[in-house]
Amino acid sequence: MLKVCEKYGKQYDVKFNPIKTQCIQFSKAGVTPTNISVTLNDQALTWTSTVKYLGNWISSNLSEEFEVKKKMGIFYGAVNNLSSCFGDVGYKNIMKLFNTHCCFFYGSQAWQFNDKCISDIFIAWNKSVRKLCNLPWRTHVNILPYLADTPYISDQLYLRSIKMISNMTNPVIRQFHFLQGTV
Repeated sequence: MLKVCEKYGKQYDVKFNPIKTQCIQFSKAGVTPTNISVTLNDQALTWTSTVKYLGNWISSNLSEEFEVKKKMGIFYGAVNNLSSCFGDVGYKNIMKLFNTHCCFFYGSQAWQFNDKCISDIFIAWNKSVRKLCNLPWRTHVNILPYLADTPYISDQLYLRSIKMISNMTNPVIRQFHFLQGTV
């Protein structure tokens, strides 16, 4: 494939930057090869264990841990910013802002929800709702969705994933039915 890229680049005067190009090998062990040399335009490419792709972090060991840590950092930063700028607007208003500006979790639709680190997002959401509503840390999680005026974060993430799968499959199913003459 790299040879095809090189040929295309020469033909259409496209320059690929080997310094910005990285190689990643996917395996449960997360081993990064050190003895395999891959080149692009006669320059060696580096191997990495994580790569950022379209705003999401992909790990060679197929774990969501690195991605979740990055998204939690963004989440906590947004919550702290919201708290410092709008902490005195009342909990109903701050919850509207929280749901709109803090809980986007871009790329979560593709997460593996059976990964053990996903629960860290749920804990972060719980802590943030308690903080923004000035609640004690022992406030039961069952009432937090009512205070936040939104479904619990796990339900939100699952629904996003289901919606993505539905959007991906429905056009295919409709096309299949159309071709079969059953529409």
